[in-house]
Formats: sequence, C-alpha cells, structure tokens
Amino acid sequence: MEKLDIYLNAFSPILLDEMEKVKLMDRQDTKFAFRIEQLTVLLEKLSSHYRILEINNKRSQSYLSTYFDTESFKFYLDHHNGRVNRHKVRLRKYVESNLHFLEVKRKNNKNKTRKRRIEIISDDFNRSFLSDESLKFINDKMKQNPGKLYSQFTGGYTRITLIGNDLTERVTIDLGLFYKNEN
Repeated sequence: MEKLDIYLNAFSPILLDEMEKVKLMDRQDTKFAFRIEQLTVLLEKLSSHYRILEINNKRSQSYLSTYFDTESFKFYLDHHNGRVNRHKVRLRKYVESNLHFLEVKRKNNKNKTRKRRIEIISDDFNRSFLSDESLKFINDKMKQNPGKLYSQFTGGYTRITLIGNDLTERVTIDLGLFYKNEN
C-alpha cells in the first residue's frame, strides 16, 4: 500500500461532511473487475477529474459487514438468480469514522439501488442476531416481514472513494476483500 499512497496523494481531498450531495442512497450501480496491476494507471488518469475521500488523514478506509439472510438464503438466491426487486440486509462498520449502521438495500427492475439505514451502537454490530428495533426497521423498509434472519457471513475490504469534481458521481475501488462464516 505504500506505493499506492503516491498515487492517492495526487488527488485533492474531500472530507466526509463535504459529501452530503453524493451520499447516493438512490443510485444506479455499474461494477467492473480489473487486475490490481491496472490500478495505478487508472488512478493516474482519474486524479484530475476526482477528489478522494480523506478521513483522519487516511485516503483509503476499512469496511466490515455482517450479512443477514433467511435460513433458506432467500436474499442470496434472489441475487444469484438475477431476480429484480430483491433485498440485502447487513450491519456495516465504517472503521475510520467509527460509525455503525443497519442497512437495507433494494435493487429494483430498473437497475436502481435504494439504500436505507439507521445508525446502531457498536455493541449491536458485534451480535449475531438483530434487535427488535432493527427487525422493525427491516420490516418497514422491505414493506414485508422476511421472517427470521440469521447472520450468514462477515466480510470486509479496504475502499478508495473518489468523488467527481462536480459532486455528482462517486467511484469506489475495493481492495483486499475477505469473507468468513462460522464454518
């Protein structure tokens, strides 16, 4: 990552409180995978068009997520089978800012993603079950009761967040992905 810092430092910083316009809780996502060897070339080309999120003098941030699903893995299977109008439920920890959220994401048949979230206390993030308040929030946002939800796996990564100079676009680059479950 030290070599990467040279490329990240070429960007002008943007602070978390400046990003209100680009929270993008309602958005259209496009995802790409590329080889890590291409990253520095990509960053060089983007540095004049984007600013980089900086939190506590860090230009890449750590994320941890615990994903919840039904016993029959309904959310996963809906995604895997390309179902439109599907949901995802997770607890997310933004490590550098020490923020914790319960998030319900919905992808609709127009390829739009809508994320709703509530802040939770850090103790709730470390649990393998959801509180009654969390379940009420999920039912309300999904407009249905999905039934009992189970902690299925935890994952994490380091993210570089780039914000377009016009504050209308966000590009995220995720590195070092890992996933684990109880098994």
